[in-house]
Amino acid sequence: MAAWDTNKHWDSQQSWDALPAPATLQRTKMITLITGIASLKPADQLTRLTAVKNGLTTNAADFPNLPVSLANYTAKVTEVATNLSDITTKEAELKGLRLARPILLAEAQLMFTQNGSAVAGICGDDAVKAVKSGYQLASEAPPIVSLGQVTALAASTGDNAGEMDVQHNPVAGAAAYEKEVSDNPSTGWVHYSTTTTSSETITGQPSMAIRWVRARAVRGESDKGPWSDPAKALIA
Repeated sequence: MAAWDTNKHWDSQQSWDALPAPATLQRTKMITLITGIASLKPADQLTRLTAVKNGLTTNAADFPNLPVSLANYTAKVTEVATNLSDITTKEAELKGLRLARPILLAEAQLMFTQNGSAVAGICGDDAVKAVKSGYQLASEAPPIVSLGQVTALAASTGDNAGEMDVQHNPVAGAAAYEKEVSDNPSTGWVHYSTTTTSSETITGQPSMAIRWVRARAVRGESDKGPWSDPAKALIA
Protein backbone atom coordinates (compact mmCIF):
# COMPACT_ATOMS: atom_id res chain seq x y z
CA MET A 1 0.00 0.00 0.00
CA ALA A 2 1.45 3.38 -0.98
CA ALA A 3 2.36 5.68 1.89
CA TRP A 4 3.70 9.21 2.58
CA ASP A 5 6.72 9.93 4.72
CA THR A 6 8.18 13.22 5.84
CA ASN A 7 10.88 13.35 3.17
CA LYS A 8 9.33 12.07 -0.05
CA HIS A 9 6.13 12.07 -2.05
CA TRP A 10 5.11 8.68 -3.34
CA ASP A 11 2.81 7.38 -6.04
CA SER A 12 2.48 4.12 -7.84
CA GLN A 13 5.13 4.93 -10.43
CA GLN A 14 7.92 7.09 -8.95
CA SER A 15 9.12 9.10 -6.02
CA TRP A 16 10.63 12.59 -5.71
CA ASP A 17 12.03 14.74 -2.97
CA ALA A 18 9.87 17.87 -3.46
CA LEU A 19 7.14 19.44 -5.56
CA PRO A 20 8.37 21.14 -8.78
CA ALA A 21 8.84 24.95 -8.46
CA PRO A 22 6.14 27.01 -10.21
CA ALA A 23 7.11 28.82 -13.40
CA THR A 24 8.09 32.49 -12.89
CA LEU A 25 6.58 35.11 -15.27
CA GLN A 26 9.05 37.75 -16.39
CA ARG A 27 7.50 41.25 -16.76
CA THR A 28 9.20 44.28 -18.28
CA LYS A 29 8.30 47.59 -16.56
CA MET A 30 8.23 50.65 -18.86
CA ILE A 31 9.63 53.87 -17.46
CA THR A 32 7.58 57.04 -17.63
CA LEU A 33 9.12 60.30 -18.78
CA ILE A 34 7.81 63.82 -18.36
CA THR A 35 7.12 64.83 -21.95
CA GLY A 36 4.59 67.62 -21.41
CA ILE A 37 5.95 71.03 -20.51
CA ALA A 38 3.25 73.39 -21.81
CA SER A 39 2.17 74.34 -18.27
CA LEU A 40 5.62 75.64 -17.35
CA LYS A 41 6.79 79.24 -17.66
CA PRO A 42 8.64 79.97 -20.93
CA ALA A 43 12.02 80.19 -19.16
CA ASP A 44 11.43 76.84 -17.44
CA GLN A 45 10.36 75.29 -20.74
CA LEU A 46 13.62 76.47 -22.30
CA THR A 47 15.56 74.88 -19.43
CA ARG A 48 13.88 71.51 -20.12
CA LEU A 49 14.32 71.83 -23.88
CA THR A 50 18.02 72.65 -23.48
CA ALA A 51 18.63 69.78 -21.06
CA VAL A 52 17.22 67.30 -23.58
CA LYS A 53 19.20 68.88 -26.42
CA ASN A 54 22.43 68.51 -24.44
CA GLY A 55 21.58 64.99 -23.35
CA LEU A 56 20.75 63.76 -26.83
CA THR A 57 23.82 65.47 -28.29
CA THR A 58 26.21 63.99 -25.74
CA ASN A 59 24.68 60.52 -25.96
CA ALA A 60 23.56 60.44 -29.57
CA ALA A 61 24.71 56.82 -30.07
CA ASP A 62 22.32 55.62 -27.36
CA PHE A 63 19.27 57.17 -29.01
CA PRO A 64 19.26 56.41 -32.75
CA ASN A 65 16.41 56.89 -35.22
CA LEU A 66 14.43 59.51 -33.27
CA PRO A 67 11.34 60.86 -35.08
CA VAL A 68 12.78 64.40 -34.92
CA SER A 69 16.39 64.64 -36.01
CA LEU A 70 18.84 66.07 -33.50
CA ALA A 71 19.75 68.80 -35.98
CA ASN A 72 16.15 69.97 -36.35
CA TYR A 73 15.51 69.78 -32.62
CA THR A 74 18.67 71.75 -31.80
CA ALA A 75 17.78 74.43 -34.34
CA LYS A 76 14.32 74.83 -32.83
CA VAL A 77 15.66 75.11 -29.27
CA THR A 78 18.07 77.78 -30.50
CA GLU A 79 15.15 79.72 -32.03
CA VAL A 80 13.24 79.56 -28.75
CA ALA A 81 16.27 80.74 -26.78
CA THR A 82 16.80 83.65 -29.18
CA ASN A 83 13.15 84.66 -29.00
CA LEU A 84 13.06 84.67 -25.20
CA SER A 85 16.32 86.63 -25.07
CA ASP A 86 14.93 89.23 -27.49
CA ILE A 87 11.76 89.56 -25.41
CA THR A 88 13.78 90.16 -22.25
CA THR A 89 15.80 92.86 -24.01
CA LYS A 90 12.72 94.57 -25.48
CA GLU A 91 10.86 94.45 -22.16
CA ALA A 92 13.77 96.23 -20.49
CA GLU A 93 13.72 98.86 -23.24
CA LEU A 94 9.93 99.23 -22.91
CA LYS A 95 10.22 99.70 -19.15
CA GLY A 96 12.69 102.51 -19.73
CA LEU A 97 10.40 104.13 -22.29
CA ARG A 98 7.43 103.99 -19.91
CA LEU A 99 9.45 105.56 -17.12
CA ALA A 100 10.44 108.41 -19.44
CA ARG A 101 6.90 108.98 -20.76
CA PRO A 102 5.39 111.04 -17.88
CA ILE A 103 8.46 113.29 -17.76
CA LEU A 104 8.37 113.95 -21.50
CA LEU A 105 4.60 114.54 -21.48
CA ALA A 106 4.83 116.97 -18.56
CA GLU A 107 7.50 118.98 -20.36
CA ALA A 108 5.52 119.02 -23.60
CA GLN A 109 2.28 119.94 -21.79
CA LEU A 110 3.93 122.97 -20.21
CA MET A 111 5.16 124.17 -23.61
CA PHE A 112 1.70 123.51 -25.08
CA THR A 113 0.07 125.65 -22.40
CA GLN A 114 2.59 128.49 -22.72
CA ASN A 115 2.21 128.73 -26.49
CA GLY A 116 -1.56 128.36 -26.25
CA SER A 117 -1.79 131.36 -23.95
CA ALA A 118 0.35 133.35 -26.37
CA VAL A 119 -1.82 132.39 -29.36
CA ALA A 120 -4.98 133.37 -27.47
CA GLY A 121 -3.45 136.75 -26.70
CA ILE A 122 -2.48 137.29 -30.33
CA CYS A 123 -5.89 136.29 -31.75
CA GLY A 124 -8.16 137.97 -29.25
CA ASP A 125 -11.71 137.14 -30.39
CA ASP A 126 -10.67 136.09 -33.90
CA ALA A 127 -11.67 132.40 -33.76
CA VAL A 128 -10.93 131.80 -37.46
CA LYS A 129 -7.34 132.94 -37.00
CA ALA A 130 -6.97 131.03 -33.73
CA VAL A 131 -7.86 127.62 -35.14
CA LYS A 132 -5.21 128.03 -37.84
CA SER A 133 -2.66 127.51 -35.07
CA GLY A 134 -3.86 123.95 -34.51
CA TYR A 135 -5.33 124.67 -31.07
CA GLN A 136 -8.98 123.77 -30.51
CA LEU A 137 -11.52 126.29 -29.34
CA ALA A 138 -12.94 125.65 -25.90
CA SER A 139 -16.61 124.76 -26.21
CA GLU A 140 -18.97 127.28 -24.75
CA ALA A 141 -21.52 126.19 -22.19
CA PRO A 142 -24.83 125.38 -23.91
CA PRO A 143 -27.60 127.89 -23.23
CA ILE A 144 -30.05 126.94 -20.51
CA VAL A 145 -33.35 126.03 -22.13
CA SER A 146 -36.48 127.17 -20.33
CA LEU A 147 -38.61 124.41 -18.89
CA GLY A 148 -41.60 123.54 -21.03
CA GLN A 149 -45.15 123.03 -19.92
CA VAL A 150 -46.24 119.64 -18.63
CA THR A 151 -48.41 118.01 -21.31
CA ALA A 152 -50.83 115.10 -21.48
CA LEU A 153 -51.74 115.38 -17.82
CA ALA A 154 -54.38 112.74 -17.01
CA ALA A 155 -56.15 111.82 -13.79
CA SER A 156 -58.22 108.73 -12.99
CA THR A 157 -59.99 107.16 -10.03
CA GLY A 158 -57.57 105.33 -7.74
CA ASP A 159 -57.76 101.78 -6.49
CA ASN A 160 -58.44 102.71 -2.86
CA ALA A 161 -60.62 105.19 -1.02
CA GLY A 162 -59.35 108.76 -1.13
CA GLU A 163 -57.06 108.13 -4.09
CA MET A 164 -56.65 109.27 -7.68
CA ASP A 165 -53.89 108.33 -10.12
CA VAL A 166 -52.05 111.06 -12.04
CA GLN A 167 -49.61 110.83 -14.93
CA HIS A 168 -48.13 113.09 -17.65
CA ASN A 169 -45.37 113.33 -20.22
CA PRO A 170 -41.86 114.03 -18.91
CA VAL A 171 -40.36 117.48 -19.57
CA ALA A 172 -36.82 117.88 -20.94
CA GLY A 173 -34.47 119.33 -18.35
CA ALA A 174 -36.84 118.89 -15.43
CA ALA A 175 -35.42 117.80 -12.08
CA ALA A 176 -38.83 117.21 -10.49
CA TYR A 177 -42.55 117.88 -10.85
CA GLU A 178 -44.73 119.90 -8.52
CA LYS A 179 -48.45 119.09 -8.16
CA GLU A 180 -51.36 121.01 -6.75
CA VAL A 181 -54.96 119.91 -6.13
CA SER A 182 -58.24 121.80 -5.89
CA ASP A 183 -61.99 121.31 -5.99
CA ASN A 184 -62.18 124.08 -8.60
CA PRO A 185 -60.21 124.24 -11.87
CA SER A 186 -59.79 128.02 -11.62
CA THR A 187 -58.93 128.73 -7.98
CA GLY A 188 -58.18 127.28 -4.58
CA TRP A 189 -55.04 125.38 -5.59
CA VAL A 190 -53.17 123.70 -2.73
CA HIS A 191 -49.66 122.25 -2.96
CA TYR A 192 -49.70 118.45 -2.74
CA SER A 193 -46.20 117.14 -3.63
CA THR A 194 -42.92 117.53 -5.49
CA THR A 195 -41.66 114.26 -6.98
CA THR A 196 -39.08 113.16 -9.53
CA THR A 197 -41.48 110.88 -11.40
CA SER A 198 -44.10 111.75 -13.98
CA SER A 199 -46.71 109.51 -12.38
CA GLU A 200 -48.08 109.49 -8.86
CA THR A 201 -51.02 108.33 -6.74
CA ILE A 202 -52.59 111.22 -4.86
CA THR A 203 -54.07 110.14 -1.52
CA GLY A 204 -56.04 111.66 1.36
CA GLN A 205 -58.77 113.23 -0.78
CA PRO A 206 -62.49 113.26 0.04
CA SER A 207 -64.17 110.13 -1.30
CA MET A 208 -66.78 110.38 -4.03
CA ALA A 209 -65.80 113.97 -4.85
CA ILE A 210 -64.42 115.52 -8.01
CA ARG A 211 -60.85 116.76 -7.54
CA TRP A 212 -58.72 118.73 -9.98
CA VAL A 213 -54.94 118.46 -10.32
CA ARG A 214 -52.26 120.42 -12.16
CA ALA A 215 -48.49 119.95 -12.50
CA ARG A 216 -45.38 121.86 -13.53
CA ALA A 217 -41.73 121.04 -14.09
CA VAL A 218 -39.13 122.41 -11.65
CA ARG A 219 -35.33 122.61 -11.81
CA GLY A 220 -34.58 124.53 -8.65
CA GLU A 221 -36.16 126.87 -6.17
CA SER A 222 -36.51 129.68 -8.72
CA ASP A 223 -36.55 127.74 -12.01
CA LYS A 224 -40.06 126.45 -12.65
CA GLY A 225 -42.08 125.86 -15.79
CA PRO A 226 -45.65 126.92 -16.48
CA TRP A 227 -48.55 125.02 -14.96
CA SER A 228 -50.22 122.36 -17.07
CA ASP A 229 -53.82 122.41 -18.07
CA PRO A 230 -55.80 120.95 -15.13
CA ALA A 231 -57.23 117.44 -15.16
CA LYS A 232 -59.96 115.97 -13.00
CA ALA A 233 -61.03 112.62 -11.59
CA LEU A 234 -63.61 111.14 -9.25
CA ILE A 235 -61.96 110.22 -5.96
CA ALA A 236 -62.49 106.58 -4.98
